[in-house]
Amino acid sequence: LKPVWLKPLRLGSSVLSARRASVCLLVPPPLQSMSLERVPELGSKPVSLTVKLPAMEAGLEDQLGKGLRELYRNGEFSDVSVICAEQTFPAHRVVLAAKSEVFKQGLAMPKDKEEVASRQEVRLADISNPEAVKLMLDHIYEEEGSWKEYDPKTQEINKDVLRLAQSFRLAGLAERATHWMAKGLSTGNVVERLTICED
Repeated sequence: LKPVWLKPLRLGSSVLSARRASVCLLVPPPLQSMSLERVPELGSKPVSLTVKLPAMEAGLEDQLGKGLRELYRNGEFSDVSVICAEQTFPAHRVVLAAKSEVFKQGLAMPKDKEEVASRQEVRLADISNPEAVKLMLDHIYEEEGSWKEYDPKTQEINKDVLRLAQSFRLAGLAERATHWMAKGLSTGNVVERLTICED
């Protein structure tokens, strides 16, 4: 408690002398605890509140995908190489495994192996066109530029894309390749393209 100091009191018309009257000290009474019979409430019905926030930046929600595509384009932090016809394509195990169960099983490290190899290699011996591998990786990373306008230069490249799609169980890639075949369909190539689809 904090003491309250008062000046000498004036009694009637005379002031108490400094000798007789010392300074008075008033101490407030101790506080008593209070209790509420009922806790105050805001009300029984909820009231809607409006909070104004600045607008979100467009594309902010896909920062991870954008970052992975940038790493793929620049060949940074890659830990696996996809090799076709002596051409090497750097990639990321985690991305390949996330998009394809076949890649996931093939690139998995044994649990008892303590040291992880610094770089794994995936050799595609049965694929002759490196452009098909590039189209597959663009699909896996959802690369905007070449993927949205899927247009392999030749029927042979598209055939390799279909083989890759089947081998790695990439349904979206297979669909894109079959749509491309249907675009240029004619009586001159219908038998060949149907044969490709059956393979």
